[in-house]
Amino acid sequence: YEVSWTEGKDDRDYVYCKSYIPGAMFPNLGADIKSRSNMLDITANKYPFLPNRANWRIYVRTATTEESRVLDLSKGASVLVSESVFLSRSGNISESSIAVLNAESCELQFETTSLRRD
Repeated sequence: YEVSWTEGKDDRDYVYCKSYIPGAMFPNLGADIKSRSNMLDITANKYPFLPNRANWRIYVRTATTEESRVLDLSKGASVLVSESVFLSRSGNISESSIAVLNAESCELQFETTSLRRD
């Protein structure tokens, strides 16, 4: 399944998201989403298929034509991309997701903290 959506503020979309979920793991997912089923109900008895670990990366690239249209960006605009691949206990991919943000309207900040042991 491919599930896509946008999030925004002040009548402007600032992030375009897509998730890809294997249909074999959740064969009724389309109907469940359309009926607005609770995620606890959707994932009931699916424990072996649920994410156990993830790989994540973040990078900047040029927006695709579709992303430019959805986010109302000019051709060749830069976007900040967050990609995640979620793996089940068995090591199979349970979801792959991507979030694309207008690079001009977001800020990336890293902070370092140390754990203090007394």
